Amino acid sequence: MKRTILTFAALIAATGFAAAHEGEHFSAGVPGNAKKPARTVTVVMSDDEGAMKFKPDRLDVKKGEQVRFVIRNKGAL
Repeated sequence: MKRTILTFAALIAATGFAAAHEGEHFSAGVPGNAKKPARTVTVVMSDDEGAMKFKPDRLDVKKGEQVRFVIRNKGAL
């Protein structure tokens, strides 16, 4: 079983989160299969001393696993 570890800062940088910040929508990877159950992961962003932080800051994902991310911004950035 092959696993991928995502670092949320890298995920957000790679998917162009800055564009979503301006009110646009974005997606990463390929569209999911609506018939497959998806795992939903809520990622909470906060800023402390001017640095963005993410909880959870790491996530194990199996190859081919369908994951839906819900991003919550609890900081000022």
